[in-house]
Amino acid sequence: MEEQRKERLLLEQSHSKRWDTETKERSQRLSKGLMGIWHRLTGKYEKTKRQNELDALVAFQRDRQEKDELIFKHIQQRQQLSLRQRSEIHTHELEIELLCQDIEDYRDLKTGKSSNLKDEYRKRSEQHEKERKPAPKRDKSRDRGHEPEI
Repeated sequence: MEEQRKERLLLEQSHSKRWDTETKERSQRLSKGLMGIWHRLTGKYEKTKRQNELDALVAFQRDRQEKDELIFKHIQQRQQLSLRQRSEIHTHELEIELLCQDIEDYRDLKTGKSSNLKDEYRKRSEQHEKERKPAPKRDKSRDRGHEPEI
């Protein structure tokens, strides 16, 4: 952000210098003294004055557009930075979660206690075995080569 402030300040300073230079050039177009009086009488002064005003407006719009482009560029940079920061935070949170799980697994190994995942799997397997219907008895009489039992 500090870099962006410096960049905006440099742009503002360059605009100010350019504005001063262009204003000086525009004022030099207007004649002074007797020639200035003559130009006022012939209308050349007004024509030059209107042209100077038009040039000043175009210069103002140009400077404004340059400043807007810089601001939009900075906004885009900040959005990209924000996205990157959120991504880094998310990655960091995932790593912390994995580390916590690793710590818990290590403690379980050290104490001999089985992990919650193993317990959960064992409980569900036992529950599934209890709920499972027994397979129906096969009728072996239809099998080929079957001999009846005596």
